[in-house]
Amino acid sequence: MSVEDLGALDSVDARRRHMLTAYERRMFEQHSAEQPYTQKQTTHWLSWLAQRMYEQAQTIFLIEELQPIWLPSSRQRQALLIAQLVCGLVLWLGVGLAFGLASGMVEGLTGGLVAGCWVDCLLAVWCAVCTSFHRAY
Repeated sequence: MSVEDLGALDSVDARRRHMLTAYERRMFEQHSAEQPYTQKQTTHWLSWLAQRMYEQAQTIFLIEELQPIWLPSSRQRQALLIAQLVCGLVLWLGVGLAFGLASGMVEGLTGGLVAGCWVDCLLAVWCAVCTSFHRAY
């Protein structure tokens, strides 16, 4: 479609939609052999992401701005929290094990477990505060 034809579209929204569709089609044509996801899957998740960004009044995507509240169900948010807690405990038990090898096994593992629980609790509180803050604004 030429620039003149683009001007013939009814509204700015129609022109924007046409340009984004053409851009999406062109990107899939360029990278079609390398894509692990279908065009339909990619379009679905990009639309989902765009909707969440719109709800949060974000126009620039930053990975660090993703929030657990964006997950569609409370079950998914709970699964994320459990995964974070398990990862934190495993990490801190590893730190405790390394420390334990240097200072004594019982003290190191106990210290790692206590530190892991403490840090994970702080992380859970922080996530809850951030989530409630994002809901309020």
